[in-house]
Amino acid sequence: MAMRLQEFVRGVVRGRLMAEEELAQYLNTFPPEKRPADGDALARVLVQDEKLTTFQATAVLAGKEGQLVLGEFVLLDEIGKGGMGCVFKAVHRPSGAVAAVKVLPEEAIQQAVAREAGPAPDTSEAQTGRRSVVLGRFHQEVAAASRLCHPNIVAAYESGEANGTHYLVLEYVDGQDLATLIQEYGPVPVGVAIGWILQAARGLEYAHGKNVIHRDIKPGNLLLDREGTIKILDMGLARVMEEEIVGPGATLAERLTMRGEMLGTVDYISPEQAVDTRSADRRSDIYSLGCTFYRLVTAEPIYDGETALGKLLAHYEAPIPSLREALPDISPLLDQAFRKMVAKQPEERYQSMTEVIAALRACPEAAAAPRGPWKPTPWPAGQEVAVRARASGSLAASNRTVSGISEGTSWTRRPSTTAEKTISSEEGTTKMGDSATNDKQ
Repeated sequence: MAMRLQEFVRGVVRGRLMAEEELAQYLNTFPPEKRPADGDALARVLVQDEKLTTFQATAVLAGKEGQLVLGEFVLLDEIGKGGMGCVFKAVHRPSGAVAAVKVLPEEAIQQAVAREAGPAPDTSEAQTGRRSVVLGRFHQEVAAASRLCHPNIVAAYESGEANGTHYLVLEYVDGQDLATLIQEYGPVPVGVAIGWILQAARGLEYAHGKNVIHRDIKPGNLLLDREGTIKILDMGLARVMEEEIVGPGATLAERLTMRGEMLGTVDYISPEQAVDTRSADRRSDIYSLGCTFYRLVTAEPIYDGETALGKLLAHYEAPIPSLREALPDISPLLDQAFRKMVAKQPEERYQSMTEVIAALRACPEAAAAPRGPWKPTPWPAGQEVAVRARASGSLAASNRTVSGISEGTSWTRRPSTTAEKTISSEEGTTKMGDSATNDKQ
């Protein structure tokens, strides 16, 4: 049943999307015979005339208009969702600047408050006090993350609270996360992947110099903008979420009961971080970056496993896969650098991102790293592509373009392979990036 016209008008006004007078003037522009008859019809024309976004109109029709404005930010669209919250494209009303706003999930706050309780009596006053402590720590950590300023890190501007909803304001990145890119295009050329990994390593080198460890490096937290720049999402924030929710001394069993996005995704997590979050240091980020490189060039996780526990055990026990076996044409130098990045013991890895950068730049493949936007080479329509002989999938031409990639015809892999199903299920949905584009893999 369609929403009544006046009910929709009241919703738009209550949501502070348009003033009542502005809406009345807009309706007066219609001849009587073409005037919207109900709220649904008015929603359609407001979207057509770009007075509201589809996301906003849908929210008003659902009676959720009160969730569309957070402080001075008006939400325009949902662009990402994951364990660390939903991410929205938003506009700052006073300046008109576009930003990304990440809303902290209430579930995460409640879990952190419950962990804070301990054996003390659980009164409502005590709960309120614990909630205040948890949120205070969270906002302090966000303030620390906002001091990071590097071209390869998504900027965190501020945190805020509106009507009980806690949120972060992040740099909006017009682009795509690498997890989605792999899902759509398959393996990335080695030279291109090295260029992206080098950019991420430079951002991490800067952050590590400020004593900030990421702890959740993966393709979904690396955003590629339209100029070809890689930006790291959630820099400095993953640790906050992890420690507040599961606690710094959580056991492996306790960690496995939590949602994977909050804990460091199992396909990329270092062995030592899987056991104890407090042991994660810059070498853990190096390990995760190595796993990310493997995923980029093969479109598969570094270790197979039917369960999260099985994958974690593989990080501990399984032999490091040979990159040259998967990609016979790569140089011994690159295979050696990869193997050192993902060594089982932290002391056997490179000890800093500076060393990683030097090792990768010494590889002959680094000369093929792109300088600027990269366009994937189209596969012939209908060609079957094998990924390490385990997965195959057909490719079909599409006129859709991808953020961070030059305009033109693109080819999208249909999600029919085992590898692709793994990618799409690892974290939930997508883009933003929680750069403010995505919260994904």
